[in-house]
Amino acid sequence: MTNATEGRLEVRHRYAHPPERVFDAWTDAEGMRAWMRPGPTTDVRTRLDVRVGGSYLIAMIFGENAIEHTGEYLVVDRPRRLAFTWMAAHFDTPTQVTIDFNAVDGGTELVLVHEGLPSEESVTNHTDGWGTIVELLEGVLSGTP
Repeated sequence: MTNATEGRLEVRHRYAHPPERVFDAWTDAEGMRAWMRPGPTTDVRTRLDVRVGGSYLIAMIFGENAIEHTGEYLVVDRPRRLAFTWMAAHFDTPTQVTIDFNAVDGGTELVLVHEGLPSEESVTNHTDGWGTIVELLEGVLSGTP
């Protein structure tokens, strides 16, 4: 489920896995390479320093091109919340991503909010990208790529 208004998007997804497992997937640089692949991404390079004030680099590779995303961790509250700034080459200022990992009967409801996106086109593109990412993570957690 996705929702987008005024530079803000929200993506929700339910997993049949405990919050600790879903949270840990977002902090595993090597494991992230299998699911942080929106659109035509062919490979991903990652570097994560998961602590408040720590930084990350996620480079999504499309053939010969790479789009780098960088930022700083603002909240690291395992297994409840992860928040970080999100900067891409085509942004003038950082945006913010907040992910809540809510325990629900039978697993986790992930709620991802991305705020500060510069245009409706950016909201649409990121809604599609995050939607793909949370679904790919489902496959990885379930063992079906």
